[in-house]
Amino acid sequence: MSIFLKVSFFIVMVFGVFTFSDSKYNLSYVNAETFPSYEDGLKKAEFGNDSAPTTNKIVTKIIIFVLNFIGALAVVYLIIGGIFYLTSGGDENRTSMAKTIIMRAILGLVIVLLAWVIVNIISKAITK
Repeated sequence: MSIFLKVSFFIVMVFGVFTFSDSKYNLSYVNAETFPSYEDGLKKAEFGNDSAPTTNKIVTKIIIFVLNFIGALAVVYLIIGGIFYLTSGGDENRTSMAKTIIMRAILGLVIVLLAWVIVNIISKAITK
């Protein structure tokens, strides 16, 4: 496995840990007053409660997970393009290749951000 793949995998994993971690029940600040009780769990399990996962919520979470992954990949490519640009040494071919990688990574980030906004707007419009 090349060093490029190892570094890319490491960056995506670190980004994923910080992006997808849920700090709602982080045990460093949980005490008896903030921790959910048994009765709270029974209230959430009542019939007709909105906390039950719907198809809309599940699909939205899957799409946002994929968009986060693609955004992390675009950031990795942006970093790689910057490294190629810095190490080009004045070679026109490597400089143009690095500029192409950087421009495509920025375009990918813009597309991912717009897609994320559209998914959130549609999701909120459907749930109301």
